[in-house]
Amino acid sequence: MNSSARIALALALAAIALLFAAGGPPGIPGAFADGPTPKKPWGDKERKAAVAFMQKYVQAKPADRPALLAEAAALDVPADQVAKLAPKAFELIAAAGPKSDGKGENRSKEHGGRYLLQNQSRGTGAQAVPLVIGLHGGGAGVGDAGSAASQWSGAGGKGAICVFPQVLEALDETEWYKQKEQQYLLALIEEVKHTYRIDTNHIYVVGHSMGGFGTWSLAGHHSDLFAAAASGAGGPIVAVEGGKGTRHEPGQLENYFNLPIWFFHGTDDQQVPVEPDRYADDKMKEWKYEHVYKEYPKIGHGFPPDGVKPILDWLFTKSRNPLPKKIVWYPTRTYHTHSFWLSVAEPVGMPFYPSRIEATRDGNKLDVTCKPGSPKLSVWLNEKMVDLTKPVTITLNGEQKWNSVVTPSFADALESIVDRNDVNLWFPARVKLY
Repeated sequence: MNSSARIALALALAAIALLFAAGGPPGIPGAFADGPTPKKPWGDKERKAAVAFMQKYVQAKPADRPALLAEAAALDVPADQVAKLAPKAFELIAAAGPKSDGKGENRSKEHGGRYLLQNQSRGTGAQAVPLVIGLHGGGAGVGDAGSAASQWSGAGGKGAICVFPQVLEALDETEWYKQKEQQYLLALIEEVKHTYRIDTNHIYVVGHSMGGFGTWSLAGHHSDLFAAAASGAGGPIVAVEGGKGTRHEPGQLENYFNLPIWFFHGTDDQQVPVEPDRYADDKMKEWKYEHVYKEYPKIGHGFPPDGVKPILDWLFTKSRNPLPKKIVWYPTRTYHTHSFWLSVAEPVGMPFYPSRIEATRDGNKLDVTCKPGSPKLSVWLNEKMVDLTKPVTITLNGEQKWNSVVTPSFADALESIVDRNDVNLWFPARVKLY
Protein backbone atom coordinates (compact mmCIF):
# COMPACT_ATOMS: atom_id res chain seq x y z
CA MET A 1 0.00 0.00 0.00
CA ASN A 2 1.48 3.33 -1.10
CA SER A 3 1.51 6.40 1.13
CA SER A 4 -1.55 7.97 -0.55
CA ALA A 5 -3.63 4.84 0.10
CA ARG A 6 -2.49 4.71 3.72
CA ILE A 7 -3.55 8.35 4.23
CA ALA A 8 -6.95 7.71 2.63
CA LEU A 9 -7.51 4.64 4.84
CA ALA A 10 -6.60 6.60 7.97
CA LEU A 11 -9.01 9.36 7.04
CA ALA A 12 -11.80 6.85 6.43
CA LEU A 13 -11.21 5.14 9.78
CA ALA A 14 -11.25 8.50 11.52
CA ALA A 15 -14.57 9.38 9.90
CA ILE A 16 -16.09 6.06 11.02
CA ALA A 17 -14.89 6.70 14.56
CA LEU A 18 -16.60 10.10 14.54
CA LEU A 19 -19.83 8.49 13.36
CA PHE A 20 -19.70 6.01 16.27
CA ALA A 21 -19.12 8.86 18.71
CA ALA A 22 -22.07 10.75 17.25
CA GLY A 23 -24.38 7.73 17.50
CA GLY A 24 -24.40 6.76 13.78
CA PRO A 25 -24.89 8.36 10.38
CA PRO A 26 -27.31 11.27 10.11
CA GLY A 27 -30.91 10.12 9.72
CA ILE A 28 -30.16 6.61 11.05
CA PRO A 29 -30.47 6.90 14.88
CA GLY A 30 -28.81 4.10 16.76
CA ALA A 31 -27.20 2.60 13.66
CA PHE A 32 -23.91 2.18 15.51
CA ALA A 33 -24.68 3.16 19.14
CA ASP A 34 -27.52 4.44 21.29
CA GLY A 35 -25.60 7.48 22.54
CA PRO A 36 -26.10 8.86 26.08
CA THR A 37 -28.86 7.15 28.02
CA PRO A 38 -31.85 9.49 28.02
CA LYS A 39 -33.47 10.45 31.33
CA LYS A 40 -36.61 8.55 32.17
CA PRO A 41 -39.73 10.68 31.94
CA TRP A 42 -41.12 12.06 35.19
CA GLY A 43 -44.80 12.83 35.26
CA ASP A 44 -48.00 12.09 37.16
CA LYS A 45 -47.61 8.34 36.77
CA GLU A 46 -44.10 8.34 38.22
CA ARG A 47 -45.06 10.71 41.03
CA LYS A 48 -48.02 8.53 41.99
CA ALA A 49 -45.71 5.51 42.15
CA ALA A 50 -43.33 7.41 44.44
CA VAL A 51 -46.19 8.52 46.71
CA ALA A 52 -47.54 4.96 46.87
CA PHE A 53 -44.10 3.75 47.90
CA MET A 54 -43.83 6.47 50.56
CA GLN A 55 -47.13 5.36 52.01
CA LYS A 56 -45.93 1.77 52.09
CA TYR A 57 -42.70 2.82 53.80
CA VAL A 58 -44.44 5.03 56.38
CA GLN A 59 -46.90 2.27 57.32
CA ALA A 60 -44.22 -0.44 57.51
CA LYS A 61 -42.82 -1.63 60.83
CA PRO A 62 -39.50 0.07 61.67
CA ALA A 63 -37.67 -3.26 61.43
CA ASP A 64 -38.93 -3.76 57.86
CA ARG A 65 -38.01 -0.31 56.54
CA PRO A 66 -34.29 -0.84 55.78
CA ALA A 67 -35.11 -3.61 53.30
CA LEU A 68 -37.70 -1.38 51.62
CA LEU A 69 -35.17 1.36 50.97
CA ALA A 70 -33.57 -0.79 48.26
CA GLU A 71 -36.84 -0.53 46.35
CA ALA A 72 -36.69 3.25 46.51
CA ALA A 73 -33.67 3.32 44.20
CA ALA A 74 -35.61 1.39 41.53
CA LEU A 75 -38.10 4.26 41.31
CA ASP A 76 -35.30 6.42 39.92
CA VAL A 77 -36.69 9.64 41.36
CA PRO A 78 -34.82 12.60 39.81
CA ALA A 79 -32.77 14.63 42.27
CA ASP A 80 -34.77 17.77 41.52
CA GLN A 81 -38.01 16.00 42.55
CA VAL A 82 -36.83 14.84 45.98
CA ALA A 83 -37.62 18.08 47.83
CA LYS A 84 -40.97 18.38 46.05
CA LEU A 85 -42.06 15.03 47.51
CA ALA A 86 -41.13 15.93 51.09
CA PRO A 87 -44.40 17.72 52.04
CA LYS A 88 -46.39 14.67 50.96
CA ALA A 89 -44.19 12.43 53.11
CA PHE A 90 -44.92 14.55 56.21
CA GLU A 91 -48.61 14.49 55.34
CA LEU A 92 -48.56 10.68 55.18
CA ILE A 93 -46.74 10.47 58.54
CA ALA A 94 -49.35 12.67 60.21
CA ALA A 95 -52.17 10.57 58.76
CA ALA A 96 -50.64 7.23 59.74
CA GLY A 97 -49.33 8.03 63.21
CA PRO A 98 -51.18 7.52 66.49
CA LYS A 99 -53.16 10.59 67.50
CA SER A 100 -54.06 12.06 70.87
CA ASP A 101 -57.70 11.95 71.95
CA GLY A 102 -57.29 15.66 72.59
CA LYS A 103 -59.01 15.62 75.98
CA GLY A 104 -57.87 17.21 79.21
CA GLU A 105 -56.83 13.74 80.39
CA ASN A 106 -55.57 11.12 77.92
CA ARG A 107 -53.73 7.83 77.59
CA SER A 108 -50.62 7.39 75.48
CA LYS A 109 -51.50 5.24 72.47
CA GLU A 110 -48.18 3.40 72.48
CA HIS A 111 -47.39 3.02 76.18
CA GLY A 112 -50.75 3.55 77.89
CA GLY A 113 -49.38 6.22 80.21
CA ARG A 114 -51.70 8.89 81.57
CA TYR A 115 -51.09 12.50 80.54
CA LEU A 116 -52.80 15.85 80.87
CA LEU A 117 -53.18 18.20 77.93
CA GLN A 118 -53.63 21.99 78.03
CA ASN A 119 -54.26 24.58 75.31
CA GLN A 120 -54.50 21.89 72.62
CA SER A 121 -56.95 23.94 70.55
CA ARG A 122 -54.07 26.27 69.64
CA GLY A 123 -52.49 23.52 67.57
CA THR A 124 -55.37 23.21 65.11
CA GLY A 125 -54.75 26.40 63.15
CA ALA A 126 -52.45 27.14 60.24
CA GLN A 127 -49.66 28.42 62.49
CA ALA A 128 -47.33 25.92 64.18
CA VAL A 129 -47.14 26.43 67.96
CA PRO A 130 -44.61 25.64 70.72
CA LEU A 131 -44.82 22.49 72.85
CA VAL A 132 -43.93 22.19 76.55
CA ILE A 133 -43.36 18.84 78.28
CA GLY A 134 -43.72 19.19 82.07
CA LEU A 135 -42.39 16.40 84.29
CA HIS A 136 -43.77 15.92 87.79
CA GLY A 137 -41.86 15.09 90.96
CA GLY A 138 -42.34 12.19 93.32
CA GLY A 139 -40.70 8.89 94.13
CA ALA A 140 -41.67 5.39 95.16
CA GLY A 141 -45.47 5.27 94.91
CA VAL A 142 -45.68 9.06 94.84
CA GLY A 143 -46.18 11.60 92.06
CA ASP A 144 -48.97 12.89 89.89
CA ALA A 145 -49.10 14.72 86.56
CA GLY A 146 -51.44 17.26 88.14
CA SER A 147 -48.63 18.72 90.23
CA ALA A 148 -46.59 19.59 87.13
CA ALA A 149 -49.69 20.95 85.42
CA SER A 150 -50.18 23.32 88.35
CA GLN A 151 -46.52 24.33 88.65
CA TRP A 152 -45.88 25.06 84.95
CA SER A 153 -49.33 26.06 83.69
CA GLY A 154 -47.99 29.55 82.94
CA ALA A 155 -46.45 28.08 79.79
CA GLY A 156 -49.91 28.12 78.29
CA GLY A 157 -49.85 31.89 78.42
CA LYS A 158 -46.91 31.78 76.02
CA GLY A 159 -49.11 30.23 73.35
CA ALA A 160 -47.80 26.71 73.86
CA ILE A 161 -49.57 23.36 73.97
CA CYS A 162 -48.64 21.80 77.32
CA VAL A 163 -48.29 18.07 77.98
CA PHE A 164 -47.93 16.76 81.54
CA PRO A 165 -47.19 13.01 81.54
CA GLN A 166 -47.36 10.70 84.53
CA VAL A 167 -44.67 8.09 85.05
CA LEU A 168 -45.57 4.59 83.96
CA GLU A 169 -44.42 3.14 87.28
CA ALA A 170 -43.56 5.18 90.37
CA LEU A 171 -40.86 2.86 91.68
CA ASP A 172 -38.21 5.35 92.80
CA GLU A 173 -36.83 8.86 92.33
CA THR A 174 -35.01 7.95 89.10
CA GLU A 175 -38.10 7.04 87.08
CA TRP A 176 -37.72 9.73 84.41
CA TYR A 177 -34.07 8.67 83.95
CA LYS A 178 -35.02 5.20 82.78
CA GLN A 179 -34.96 4.40 79.08
CA LYS A 180 -38.47 2.95 79.11
CA GLU A 181 -39.84 6.20 80.56
CA GLN A 182 -37.87 8.30 78.08
CA GLN A 183 -39.08 6.23 75.14
CA TYR A 184 -42.60 6.83 76.48
CA LEU A 185 -41.95 10.58 76.51
CA LEU A 186 -40.57 10.55 72.97
CA ALA A 187 -43.56 8.53 71.74
CA LEU A 188 -45.84 11.02 73.46
CA ILE A 189 -44.15 13.94 71.69
CA GLU A 190 -44.71 12.12 68.39
CA GLU A 191 -48.35 11.48 69.25
CA VAL A 192 -48.89 15.19 69.83
CA LYS A 193 -46.99 16.07 66.63
CA HIS A 194 -49.25 13.72 64.67
CA THR A 195 -52.29 15.48 66.10
CA TYR A 196 -51.39 19.17 66.17
CA ARG A 197 -49.21 21.63 64.28
CA ILE A 198 -46.11 21.75 66.47
CA ASP A 199 -43.19 24.09 65.86
CA THR A 200 -40.30 21.65 66.21
CA ASN A 201 -37.85 24.51 66.79
CA HIS A 202 -39.78 25.44 69.94
CA ILE A 203 -40.15 22.29 72.03
CA TYR A 204 -39.25 22.66 75.72
CA VAL A 205 -38.94 20.32 78.70
CA VAL A 206 -39.31 21.42 82.31
CA GLY A 207 -39.53 19.66 85.66
CA HIS A 208 -39.12 19.86 89.44
CA SER A 209 -37.55 17.38 91.88
CA MET A 210 -37.81 13.95 90.21
CA GLY A 211 -39.02 15.91 87.19
CA GLY A 212 -35.90 18.07 87.43
CA PHE A 213 -33.73 14.96 87.31
CA GLY A 214 -35.80 13.78 84.36
CA THR A 215 -35.35 17.09 82.56
CA TRP A 216 -31.56 16.89 82.86
CA SER A 217 -31.61 13.33 81.50
CA LEU A 218 -34.22 13.59 78.74
CA ALA A 219 -32.81 16.81 77.33
CA GLY A 220 -29.20 15.69 77.72
CA HIS A 221 -29.71 12.40 75.91
CA HIS A 222 -31.94 13.93 73.19
CA SER A 223 -30.53 17.44 72.95
CA ASP A 224 -31.31 17.82 69.24
CA LEU A 225 -35.06 17.74 69.99
CA PHE A 226 -35.37 20.73 72.31
CA ALA A 227 -34.99 24.49 72.20
CA ALA A 228 -34.29 24.85 75.95
CA ALA A 229 -34.82 23.11 79.28
CA ALA A 230 -35.52 24.07 82.89
CA SER A 231 -34.89 22.03 86.03
CA GLY A 232 -35.68 22.76 89.66
CA ALA A 233 -34.43 20.93 92.77
CA GLY A 234 -33.09 18.08 90.66
CA GLY A 235 -29.75 17.56 88.97
CA PRO A 236 -27.69 15.46 86.57
CA ILE A 237 -26.16 12.14 87.59
CA VAL A 238 -23.06 13.18 89.52
CA ALA A 239 -20.88 11.27 91.96
CA VAL A 240 -20.56 13.26 95.21
CA GLU A 241 -17.54 12.58 97.40
CA GLY A 242 -16.62 14.59 100.47
CA GLY A 243 -19.52 16.97 99.88
CA LYS A 244 -18.40 17.82 96.35
CA GLY A 245 -19.26 16.55 92.88
CA THR A 246 -16.36 14.66 91.33
CA ARG A 247 -17.56 13.11 88.05
CA HIS A 248 -20.68 12.79 85.94
CA GLU A 249 -22.42 10.39 83.59
CA PRO A 250 -20.61 10.65 80.23
CA GLY A 251 -22.38 12.86 77.76
CA GLN A 252 -25.28 14.08 79.84
CA LEU A 253 -23.68 17.47 80.40
CA GLU A 254 -21.54 17.67 77.26
CA ASN A 255 -24.57 17.15 75.02
CA TYR A 256 -25.93 20.53 76.20
CA PHE A 257 -23.51 22.29 73.85
CA ASN A 258 -26.40 23.53 71.68
CA LEU A 259 -29.11 23.42 74.34
CA PRO A 260 -29.56 26.25 76.92
CA ILE A 261 -30.76 25.25 80.39
CA TRP A 262 -32.00 27.19 83.44
CA PHE A 263 -31.75 25.34 86.76
CA PHE A 264 -32.25 26.28 90.39
CA HIS A 265 -31.88 24.76 93.84
CA GLY A 266 -32.52 25.64 97.45
CA THR A 267 -29.37 25.82 99.54
CA ASP A 268 -31.26 24.22 102.44
CA ASP A 269 -32.87 21.43 100.40
CA GLN A 270 -33.09 18.40 102.69
CA GLN A 271 -34.57 16.07 100.07
CA VAL A 272 -32.23 16.49 97.10
CA PRO A 273 -28.61 17.57 97.61
CA VAL A 274 -27.48 20.73 95.87
CA GLU A 275 -24.00 19.45 94.92
CA PRO A 276 -24.87 17.91 91.52
CA ASP A 277 -26.34 21.22 90.34
CA ARG A 278 -23.29 23.10 91.61
CA TYR A 279 -21.06 20.65 89.78
CA ALA A 280 -23.06 21.17 86.56
CA ASP A 281 -22.79 24.93 86.95
CA ASP A 282 -19.02 24.72 87.35
CA LYS A 283 -18.64 22.51 84.28
CA MET A 284 -20.86 24.67 82.11
CA LYS A 285 -18.96 27.77 83.14
CA GLU A 286 -15.70 25.99 82.30
CA TRP A 287 -17.02 24.95 78.87
CA LYS A 288 -18.79 28.30 78.27
CA TYR A 289 -22.15 26.61 77.75
CA GLU A 290 -25.24 28.82 77.78
CA HIS A 291 -27.05 28.36 81.09
CA VAL A 292 -28.57 30.12 84.09
CA TYR A 293 -28.09 28.71 87.59
CA LYS A 294 -29.62 30.21 90.71
CA GLU A 295 -29.51 29.18 94.35
CA TYR A 296 -32.03 30.33 96.93
CA PRO A 297 -31.79 30.24 100.72
CA LYS A 298 -34.76 29.21 102.84
CA ILE A 299 -36.86 27.62 100.08
CA GLY A 300 -36.00 24.05 101.01
CA HIS A 301 -37.22 21.73 98.27
CA GLY A 302 -39.57 24.34 96.85
CA PHE A 303 -39.68 27.05 94.18
CA PRO A 304 -38.08 30.51 93.97
CA PRO A 305 -39.85 33.39 95.73
CA ASP A 306 -40.80 34.89 92.34
CA GLY A 307 -42.07 31.56 91.03
CA VAL A 308 -41.38 30.17 87.57
CA LYS A 309 -42.45 33.20 85.52
CA PRO A 310 -38.85 34.49 85.03
CA ILE A 311 -37.85 30.98 83.97
CA LEU A 312 -40.65 30.72 81.42
CA ASP A 313 -39.94 34.23 80.12
CA TRP A 314 -36.33 33.18 79.52
CA LEU A 315 -37.27 29.78 78.13
CA PHE A 316 -39.48 31.19 75.41
CA THR A 317 -36.74 33.46 74.10
CA LYS A 318 -34.88 30.32 73.00
CA SER A 319 -35.24 28.71 69.62
CA ARG A 320 -33.54 25.53 68.48
CA ASN A 321 -30.97 25.88 65.72
CA PRO A 322 -31.59 22.63 63.81
CA LEU A 323 -28.36 22.93 61.79
CA PRO A 324 -25.66 24.11 64.22
CA LYS A 325 -22.17 24.66 62.89
CA LYS A 326 -20.72 22.61 65.73
CA ILE A 327 -21.98 19.47 67.44
CA VAL A 328 -20.75 17.78 70.61
CA TRP A 329 -22.41 14.41 71.02
CA TYR A 330 -22.06 11.33 73.17
CA PRO A 331 -24.54 8.77 71.77
CA THR A 332 -26.02 7.21 74.90
CA ARG A 333 -29.33 5.71 73.78
CA THR A 334 -29.52 2.77 71.39
CA TYR A 335 -32.92 3.93 70.14
CA HIS A 336 -31.83 7.55 69.51
CA THR A 337 -29.00 7.22 67.03
CA HIS A 338 -28.95 10.69 65.49
CA SER A 339 -28.06 14.17 66.65
CA PHE A 340 -28.72 17.13 64.37
CA TRP A 341 -26.88 16.29 61.10
CA LEU A 342 -25.04 13.20 62.38
CA SER A 343 -26.13 9.62 62.92
CA VAL A 344 -24.56 6.34 64.01
CA ALA A 345 -25.56 2.94 62.68
CA GLU A 346 -23.93 0.97 65.48
CA PRO A 347 -23.18 3.08 68.57
CA VAL A 348 -20.02 2.22 70.49
CA GLY A 349 -19.73 1.83 74.24
CA MET A 350 -23.29 2.70 75.22
CA PRO A 351 -24.30 3.76 77.77
CA PHE A 352 -21.34 3.87 80.13
CA TYR A 353 -18.40 4.50 77.80
CA PRO A 354 -19.85 6.17 74.70
CA SER A 355 -17.68 7.72 72.04
CA ARG A 356 -17.26 11.48 72.10
CA ILE A 357 -18.16 12.82 68.66
CA GLU A 358 -17.37 16.40 67.75
CA ALA A 359 -18.22 17.81 64.34
CA THR A 360 -17.89 21.21 62.71
CA ARG A 361 -18.93 22.61 59.36
CA ASP A 362 -17.68 25.61 57.42
CA GLY A 363 -19.24 26.00 54.02
CA ASN A 364 -18.68 22.78 52.07
CA LYS A 365 -15.99 21.59 54.47
CA LEU A 366 -16.94 19.36 57.39
CA ASP A 367 -14.67 17.88 60.02
CA VAL A 368 -15.56 15.06 62.40
CA THR A 369 -13.56 13.61 65.29
CA CYS A 370 -14.56 10.53 67.22
CA LYS A 371 -12.80 9.07 70.25
CA PRO A 372 -12.67 6.33 71.34
CA GLY A 373 -13.96 3.63 69.06
CA SER A 374 -15.13 3.77 65.47
CA PRO A 375 -18.92 3.97 65.27
CA LYS A 376 -20.50 3.74 61.85
CA LEU A 377 -21.05 7.45 61.25
CA SER A 378 -23.14 9.20 58.63
CA VAL A 379 -23.16 12.89 57.80
CA TRP A 380 -26.53 14.18 56.59
CA LEU A 381 -26.70 17.19 54.28
CA ASN A 382 -29.20 19.65 52.90
CA GLU A 383 -29.07 22.84 50.84
CA LYS A 384 -29.18 25.04 53.96
CA MET A 385 -25.87 23.54 55.12
CA VAL A 386 -23.84 23.17 51.94
CA ASP A 387 -23.92 23.95 48.24
CA LEU A 388 -24.99 20.58 46.86
CA THR A 389 -23.92 21.59 43.35
CA LYS A 390 -20.27 21.73 44.45
CA PRO A 391 -17.91 19.15 45.95
CA VAL A 392 -18.21 18.50 49.68
CA THR A 393 -15.12 17.62 51.70
CA ILE A 394 -15.45 15.56 54.88
CA THR A 395 -12.64 14.45 57.18
CA LEU A 396 -12.83 11.94 60.02
CA ASN A 397 -10.12 12.03 62.68
CA GLY A 398 -7.92 14.00 60.30
CA GLU A 399 -8.33 11.62 57.34
CA GLN A 400 -10.22 12.77 54.26
CA LYS A 401 -13.17 10.44 53.73
CA TRP A 402 -15.09 12.30 51.05
CA ASN A 403 -14.36 14.92 48.41
CA SER A 404 -17.06 14.97 45.79
CA VAL A 405 -20.51 16.26 44.91
CA VAL A 406 -23.32 14.71 46.98
CA THR A 407 -26.47 14.00 44.95
CA PRO A 408 -29.89 14.18 46.65
CA SER A 409 -31.46 10.76 47.05
CA PHE A 410 -35.12 9.83 47.38
CA ALA A 411 -34.20 6.93 49.70
CA ASP A 412 -32.06 9.11 51.97
CA ALA A 413 -34.68 11.84 52.14
CA LEU A 414 -37.44 9.37 52.98
CA GLU A 415 -35.39 7.65 55.67
CA SER A 416 -34.51 11.00 57.21
CA ILE A 417 -38.08 12.31 57.14
CA VAL A 418 -39.66 9.20 58.65
CA ASP A 419 -36.99 8.71 61.32
CA ARG A 420 -37.26 12.28 62.60
CA ASN A 421 -40.70 13.56 61.57
CA ASP A 422 -39.31 17.07 61.79
CA VAL A 423 -40.01 19.59 59.03
CA ASN A 424 -37.07 21.68 60.23
CA LEU A 425 -34.59 18.80 60.36
CA TRP A 426 -34.59 16.48 57.36
CA PHE A 427 -31.97 15.78 54.74
CA PRO A 428 -32.07 14.77 51.06
CA ALA A 429 -28.46 13.52 51.05
CA ARG A 430 -26.02 11.63 53.24
CA VAL A 431 -22.41 10.51 53.22
CA LYS A 432 -21.50 7.31 55.03
CA LEU A 433 -18.07 7.47 56.64
CA TYR A 434 -17.75 3.69 56.80
